[in-house]
Amino acid sequence: RHFTYKFQYDFAQNNPPKLKDAYIGFTAPVLPVKAMVGRFRTPLGLEGHTSGMDLTFMERGLISTFLPSRNTGVVVFADSNRQSHNIHYAVAVIRPQSDFDLLDTNLLGLSTRLSYSFAPRTDILVHLGGDYMRRDVDGTTRFLQRPESNLAPQFADTGSIGADSIDTAIAELALVRGPWSFQS
Repeated sequence: RHFTYKFQYDFAQNNPPKLKDAYIGFTAPVLPVKAMVGRFRTPLGLEGHTSGMDLTFMERGLISTFLPSRNTGVVVFADSNRQSHNIHYAVAVIRPQSDFDLLDTNLLGLSTRLSYSFAPRTDILVHLGGDYMRRDVDGTTRFLQRPESNLAPQFADTGSIGADSIDTAIAELALVRGPWSFQS
């Protein structure tokens, strides 16, 4: 009742096999707080935080090139559902993995997420959110992207970029009314 776990390994044809998720989670018995330790999706960005089963399109937007998908670390998060309002927050201490081609992966990063969703009417949903991530980098970084469907080779590659740190800030807005949706 209070513990969860997940182990997911990817055996895609055109991609080398790799570990996706591997974590153990704990839900507090009284408070609406959860914690996970292991390898998990970094709490950053609306699309990065949304399951692939719930995306509007087949793949995530091109901005995902600059967002890590999964990292190893510890995350604490909570949802506060009250009638037609939901507040979600998450704070994670993470260790960079191979999503960004970092030369030194012993450095830690911090990722935070805060979002607020409300339904002013039964057929309308409004979502506002903000995210921030900081990772110290020792030397260089490189951003690579390939389609998530794994049917094409990498189509974006920045090459090596000299950097001391990576700072990422995101503002997000989503509106849903019946079958119509808008997301930015």
